[in-house]
Amino acid sequence: MLPTGELLIRRVDDEDKYRNYQCRAVNRLTGTTLLSGGRAKFTVTESPVDSAPRPLEKQTTIQVRKDQPVVLPCFAEGNPPPAIRWFRQDHHQLRPVPDTNDRIFRVGECLTILHTEESDAGRWVCVANNSAGVERMDLTLHVTSPLSVVVQPSGQLTVDVGAKAQLTCLVSGSSPHPTTTRSWLKDGHVIGPGTETLILERVQREDAGMYQCMVRTEDDSAQSSLQLRLGAAHPQLLYKFIYQTMQPGPPVSLKCIATGNPTPHITWHLDGFPLPQNDRFVIGQYVTLHGDVISHVNISNVQVEDGGIYRCTAANRVGEVSHSAEMRVY
Repeated sequence: MLPTGELLIRRVDDEDKYRNYQCRAVNRLTGTTLLSGGRAKFTVTESPVDSAPRPLEKQTTIQVRKDQPVVLPCFAEGNPPPAIRWFRQDHHQLRPVPDTNDRIFRVGECLTILHTEESDAGRWVCVANNSAGVERMDLTLHVTSPLSVVVQPSGQLTVDVGAKAQLTCLVSGSSPHPTTTRSWLKDGHVIGPGTETLILERVQREDAGMYQCMVRTEDDSAQSSLQLRLGAAHPQLLYKFIYQTMQPGPPVSLKCIATGNPTPHITWHLDGFPLPQNDRFVIGQYVTLHGDVISHVNISNVQVEDGGIYRCTAANRVGEVSHSAEMRVY
């Protein structure tokens, strides 16, 4: 049996025509066995007179993936049975294939190449000859490389909010079907057309995530990914308290929600001064899973002197943003 799975029978005799042949495949991991449904048979004929070699194989081009084995056939009939010799065509010269190569060797009439290399591509020549004549058969071997995709910049990209980001999808490797289909995905969802470059003109908070470039051909596919992280972002207020008018006595709560990178810190002021330090004023602040900062001021038993202009300020090393509104108590 050849490395690629074909069964080669040499020196066929009359007894071979009475046999049936089946193929059995075994899964190396599970041990599952699959037997071919049909059986193969062939006939054996004899030539009463000498005849020159005649090719039985019409194949002139073979394609193989790099690092995979390939078998180059050279089947010819004739009387007496022809002798087979293999050559490698080098420009206009034929160089005999040596018998000492462990990677390229003959198995009967066939030439076997293990772990095919790109340098193996080209023309191989089989010469069959006997006392009645000689026949030359040429085979062209194409060696293709696995499809490869690289997204640049590679790995991880940090971009400040509002800045421009450019991702490039580079495809390499040869394929029998040169037509490729590109797709850009973000967090597993298709987001853009199959262009080589994906441009984000002004990066926003929601643009952070995992980007993939998926490339497909008729018989191959490959992908590459990049994580886009947010760099510095000016604080923004997502929620702001509003103007209020109330009477003394009940409690009141003022809230601000901010976002930014680094995570901003929120401070509170009343009429330009820090909030009073007493038990009626409680300031709370926490960060959500999404990175938003929620800060609130809870005032119990509101008094007339608590009225005024309240201001929340969200600040980080990039900058700050504030919001003010009046609370009237009478």
